[in-house]
Amino acid sequence: MNKKIIIVGIMIFIITIAFFSFIFSMTREKGAEKNNLDPLIKADLEGVLSQQGEAVKNELIKSLNGKDGTLLSNASMEIGYLFSAPPLGDRIMVFINGTGVDKIEKDALSWLRSRGFSNADLCNLPVVFSIANPNAETAYEYKLISNYIPDFCSE
Repeated sequence: MNKKIIIVGIMIFIITIAFFSFIFSMTREKGAEKNNLDPLIKADLEGVLSQQGEAVKNELIKSLNGKDGTLLSNASMEIGYLFSAPPLGDRIMVFINGTGVDKIEKDALSWLRSRGFSNADLCNLPVVFSIANPNAETAYEYKLISNYIPDFCSE
């Protein structure tokens, strides 16, 4: 069941990236409140983990044996690792299943930091959030309609 969710998530993610890349390249609105697609693309093209981040990632995914898999699963979220072929790079996906998006996002980032990732590593890997609950609530509408990376990655 978890593998099916991850595979569906990968497909949705790839379609979303392609769709938003096309839309944003065709119509760039000045003064847009938030555009999390550019940092995500930048992380895919330029992101490099620190030595510590690389070691943490390798330890974290060692049990997956080179396959996509779940790193943490509970009622509010599922954190998984996706191995991707270029041009998209590997990434950590956080599927938000609960309703309190901002708290769940904070909890997921805390869990990843507790493993040894720095904020820069979380941006360069990258960590990508996807809301799977139609009843989810957040102060930021863009989080409800697209995959996104942590806010600090676009600063």
